[in-house]
Amino acid sequence: MKLLLSIIMISTLVIIAYQDLRFYAVSWVAFPFLASLFFINGCLHIGLQELLLNASVNILLVGCQLILISIYFSMKQKKLVNIINTKIGLGDILIILAFCFAFAPITFILFLTASLIISFLVVLVRKRKFYGHNKIPLAAYLSISYMAFISFQLLSGFDAYNYQFLTLPNY
Repeated sequence: MKLLLSIIMISTLVIIAYQDLRFYAVSWVAFPFLASLFFINGCLHIGLQELLLNASVNILLVGCQLILISIYFSMKQKKLVNIINTKIGLGDILIILAFCFAFAPITFILFLTASLIISFLVVLVRKRKFYGHNKIPLAAYLSISYMAFISFQLLSGFDAYNYQFLTLPNY
């Protein structure tokens, strides 16, 4: 069941990445479908109660980040700025919200930070190659990062809902 779920997740992520890279837009149906796959996967791994707690914390973190980004740009431009579809695409926000169901909070922070750094580096390389292009297919880069993460999980047995790897062993 878990392998089948992983295959469906990867297929959905491939579709999201393709659409975002090709059209700089993704069908909105993909995001709730992906979130529901993460939800089912989380229920299978840790149960409903812990999953909802983890997702709530992750959603709160994302919400705080979006508010801070909005405040930053509003202060910079000295007027209230709607960041959705001007600074960050709605699809980018929706995929990040879908990922809230895929991780424990600490692992979510690590994944999101690493994925955004990798995305930034890819954008720097692409900007040199394709100078003058302003759109960034962030949903595609995050999808590709998560596909790599799923592969790592399947090969190593790492659990995204367990962050015990961060604790020091007791000697």
